[in-house]
Amino acid sequence: GVAGSASAASITAYNNIYTSGCSGQVPSVFWAYNTGGTFTTSPILSAYDNTGSQVAFVQVTSSVASLVLLKWAPSTSGTLTSQGSATAYRNCTAPCMYSMPFANGKSDSLSSPFLDYASDTVYVGDDSGNLHKFTGVFLGNPAEATSPWPVNLGTTQLASPVYDGTWIGGEVFVGDLGGSMHAVSPTG
Repeated sequence: GVAGSASAASITAYNNIYTSGCSGQVPSVFWAYNTGGTFTTSPILSAYDNTGSQVAFVQVTSSVASLVLLKWAPSTSGTLTSQGSATAYRNCTAPCMYSMPFANGKSDSLSSPFLDYASDTVYVGDDSGNLHKFTGVFLGNPAEATSPWPVNLGTTQLASPVYDGTWIGGEVFVGDLGGSMHAVSPTG
């Protein structure tokens, strides 16, 4: 929840976290980057290449949430380059990132992104009651889905969504801080 700076990373990955210290190995920073904003929710890892070589998370900058995609490289001093387009991100050499501001310009302080690995789609809520959908996240051309997305579910802050593909056609389930549970079709 603290903004990164020139001397402090906003996101950090560790390795050797499950060592006892008796073997001489101790947890250490694997990579760390200042991405230019703050985030308070959980990140998600790509699993398509068995290394988690990409990370996605929601970051807030100047009260506007963005879905950030990050290709990491093991380093604590590497320069993270920000890409200006989805195509540039898809072709960039790690470490690099691409940020997609939420279409409605709202913030997100509670909703972690949920990745449907089968469709390479992320669902995430915002603080004003809207559910967002991003497609092509790790494998395709990343973009936020439009009409009817984002889907307005009221004015209450949304929790983290979950996609259940076992329902006929699938459903995205998300609760809000008002105590309501919502079910949304992936088509909106």
